[in-house]
Amino acid sequence: MKFILLIIGTIILSLGDYIYMQREKIFLSDKEIRLGGIIPKQCKSIIVFIVILASLIAITLVLDLFYQLSTIYIAKRISLIAILWPIAISDYKEYRIPNKLIIYGLIIRIALLICEFIFSFNTVLATVIYEVIAVVGASAVCFLCMLISKGSLGMGDLKLMILMGFMLGIEGICYSMFVSIFFSFVAAVILLASKKKKRKDAIPFAPFILAGTFTSIILSGV
Repeated sequence: MKFILLIIGTIILSLGDYIYMQREKIFLSDKEIRLGGIIPKQCKSIIVFIVILASLIAITLVLDLFYQLSTIYIAKRISLIAILWPIAISDYKEYRIPNKLIIYGLIIRIALLICEFIFSFNTVLATVIYEVIAVVGASAVCFLCMLISKGSLGMGDLKLMILMGFMLGIEGICYSMFVSIFFSFVAAVILLASKKKKRKDAIPFAPFILAGTFTSIILSGV
């Protein structure tokens, strides 16, 4: 029953992403990635939906069957990845993170927190404390990076760190940020070496956060 509920949740979240991206027209269709000669235009949105659904199902399978974690714990992870997909695509295409997506994520976190009060009352206080500490720490690090990088990171990234802190907690956001920064560093080296980017060019960070968070969840379960 638990696994079935989680799978239903992944489908609902994927459909939510699909509807949002259809309305906002942020599918990968016109920036650098040229699929027109290979894939019919009307199929692109379906492919994105399938990829998102597959990623959420993969996390559900790994966390439930391999790590055997609680339903709410898994729900927070798949909800975060579902939110990160349109954020990553929007940041890649427009170099911005929509506030409404951050708000949607916080609303989901509040709904899950209510469930935690109902089903895990004995541990919910400790969970909230750890998440608040994660938010403060991640926000401080992100703000420091904003000052050092002089514009490479923006307020959207700071707001995203707040959401991730509430969803992942201390250990989870540490793993996620480490892998995300590693991926972004490798990508930056490749782009600079291939002369596709210059040192002063901005590189969207949200796609690497998506890849890093997904990878860290799969590999560590946090």
